[in-house]
Amino acid sequence: RLATPANQHWKAGDILHIAPRNAAAHARAVLQAYGLDPLQPTRVDGQTRTLLQLASERVLPDGRPAVPVQDGCLWLSGLPLLPGREYSIASCAADGAVELVVRLTHDSAGRPGLGSGWLAVHAAPGESIAARVHHNPGFQRVAGTPMVLIGNGTGIAGLRSLLREAAADGEHGHWLLFGERQCAHDLLFADELAHWQADGHLARVDLAFSRDADGGGYVQHRLQAATGELQAWLARGAVIHVCGSLQGMAEGVDQVLRAALGDDAVETLLENGRYRR
Repeated sequence: RLATPANQHWKAGDILHIAPRNAAAHARAVLQAYGLDPLQPTRVDGQTRTLLQLASERVLPDGRPAVPVQDGCLWLSGLPLLPGREYSIASCAADGAVELVVRLTHDSAGRPGLGSGWLAVHAAPGESIAARVHHNPGFQRVAGTPMVLIGNGTGIAGLRSLLREAAADGEHGHWLLFGERQCAHDLLFADELAHWQADGHLARVDLAFSRDADGGGYVQHRLQAATGELQAWLARGAVIHVCGSLQGMAEGVDQVLRAALGDDAVETLLENGRYRR
C-alpha cells in the first residue's frame, strides 16, 4: 500500500510503473569490492547523492574487479539502470492510496525477483518508492454497464480496482470469474469478495482452484461451463474485462469466447471496447 503525492490521480484499470532498487546490503558489498566508499557524496544533476544511492539504481556486476575503480560516479554512470516493473493498481482513487498485489518470486539461486524483491523484501515501511502511473484507458470501466471480470493470480488487482470504483459510484451487479492455486491459501480479498456477493455488488462469483481436488480446474473451464449465462450478460450490454497471465488463462478465455460466440462476434466486441484485456 503506497501513499501518493497530493497531485497524483489515477483511474481504476491503470498501471503503476515501479523503478526497482537493489538491496542496500548488496549495493554496499559491490561498492566495497570495487574499493569504493558507499557513503561518498557526489553531485548528480544538481543533487548531492551517495554512491550507495546511485548504485541502488544500477545493474551491478557480479564478481570482483581486476583493479579498483578510481571514479565511482563515472563508473556507475556507465552501468545500465535497472529495468522497470509494472503492476496493475488494485485500488481506486477514492481509496486515497495505491494498492498492489505482488507475488514474491525467486531465481534459481534463491534471490528475490527484481520488482517483487524490492517491494516485498528490501523496501522498508515508510521508504520512498520511485513510481509513475501509466494510464490505461483500454482497460478502464464503461460507466453504467455490468462487468464480466475474468482473471487469475495477481490479475485480481486490476479487477478489484474496477469493482471498488463501481462500488464507490453505486453501480452494482457484476460477475467475477477468478482462478488461483489453492482455496485455503490463495483466495485473495476473500472477505471483501464475500461482502460484495452478500450485498449484490457481485451478482455472481465463479472460483477455480487448480490444485484443489474439487477446485473446478482453471478459470477458462468455469467460463466454458457458463457460456449460456455469458451470452445473456452480453445481451444486456455487459463489458468483459480480462486481467492475469497471457499464457494459459487469457488465451484459454479467448478460445472459449470464440467457440461460444464466433470469431466475428468477438472481433466486434473488441472493436466496440466491450472486450478489454
